[in-house]
Amino acid sequence: MARIDRWLKGIVPRNVLRIWFNHDPRRWLTFCTRYFREIESDHGALAVPVERVRKGTVTLDYAAQEERCNNAVALN
Repeated sequence: MARIDRWLKGIVPRNVLRIWFNHDPRRWLTFCTRYFREIESDHGALAVPVERVRKGTVTLDYAAQEERCNNAVALN
């Protein structure tokens, strides 16, 4: 079982974006662009993950069945 220290809701894609994307590989690049815009609009959303990465290992969890095109991959 994974040990989860913190759930960073600020870096989760909004439902509208997730539904639009629907893990369609043809929409991957547009998804990434829109996803990063969402995160940037929430100033500070990446401050905690970036600080954690500087200190050590960070594990990004995702619920998608698609392993190559999901928000954790986009952040990687």
